[in-house]
Amino acid sequence: MTTVDTQAGEFWTARRINRTALVTMGVMLLAWSVDYIDRFAISMALPSIGAEFGLGKTAQGWLVTVFALVYLACQIPAGFLADRYGSRVPMLVTLVLWSGFTALTGMAGTFGVLLLVRALFGVCQGCFPAASFKAIAERTTPANRGTAAGVMLSASGIGSGLAPLIVGPLLMAVGWRHTFLWMAGCGALIGVAVWAVLPKRLPDRLTRLPGETDAPAVPRSRVLRAGVIWKFALLFCVTNMLS
Repeated sequence: MTTVDTQAGEFWTARRINRTALVTMGVMLLAWSVDYIDRFAISMALPSIGAEFGLGKTAQGWLVTVFALVYLACQIPAGFLADRYGSRVPMLVTLVLWSGFTALTGMAGTFGVLLLVRALFGVCQGCFPAASFKAIAERTTPANRGTAAGVMLSASGIGSGLAPLIVGPLLMAVGWRHTFLWMAGCGALIGVAVWAVLPKRLPDRLTRLPGETDAPAVPRSRVLRAGVIWKFALLFCVTNMLS
């Protein structure tokens, strides 16, 4: 079957639509896997970091907590940015910047600087999920969107499973500082690859349900006041805590 985007004058065959979804799933799976590997690396490096800076367990824990708090605070603003600018630019910026802060983690000379760098790392990673879900919404049809999101989210298990296999040997071989530098270089390359490989978005009419028409814009304040939004937020919060 062939469908035509009459506004852009492009032909979108079923094969092209499915290929766009498949490539998007692969790109998002890779990007999220790197996300989780980078995120878990700090936990495995904490003993070495604590020994070098003379940190107790509480101070070491703050390196994880500051990331989590900033990551939390960035979710809603990140959603606004994704809605305004789409997915491609925010994803590239966040991937490259978080790779930069991963490198700066390995260069930090004091605990205070390291704490600041991990907070900024949290800003970059906190802006990534909204952009990635936007990428899925822009490049899938309603019929395959759930599958695409499921494949993307499976990276949480893949990344956390691969992290010890990748980060552990690096820590043993080159130390914690050079481990973060190596990871930063790989992350930056993957960020550029995501930019280059991510397919063109589908026409808007292909991303909607059959018969769906343009709806009037809903103010963001109304969205944030919706009880169902906060119920889902609480659900995800509890799920993440238990997992």
